[in-house]
Amino acid sequence: MPSCTTCNSFLKRDIRFSIARNINPYLESLHDNFKINIKKASKQLKGFDIKESDVEFICKTKKTQKHIDIFALKELYLAHIDYIREIVMKINDYGDEEYLESLKKYGVSDPWQFFLGNFIHQQNINDRPLAKLTTDLYEQLGIPNINSE
Repeated sequence: MPSCTTCNSFLKRDIRFSIARNINPYLESLHDNFKINIKKASKQLKGFDIKESDVEFICKTKKTQKHIDIFALKELYLAHIDYIREIVMKINDYGDEEYLESLKKYGVSDPWQFFLGNFIHQQNINDRPLAKLTTDLYEQLGIPNINSE
């Protein structure tokens, strides 16, 4: 499996990979097999209250958990705890429907994407850094769909 020097040299090391034991991103989606979750998420949660220990990875399979461990994905995502706090704060504190609806009047086709500054739909998850994280938080916090006419 081709990958960058960092993954090949520092993370994978001498681990022998196989399709049976490891995720092959060309054959199956990693993103469909885990969610990034805030343990105590609610509409009352303030972004600045979130600690690294509040962020969890929910994996569908042991194979997925193994992949996350080998490639240190949890540590990589937690390096962006400030981004997690900011997304939760934007959604809970400032993401009121009236404001977002007003964006549509000015031609913004996807107000939540514009407001959060990242993609929020599964089909775009690989198109921008941290889109997986943004999408999972957006979905977890139960944002109403105001994108449809």
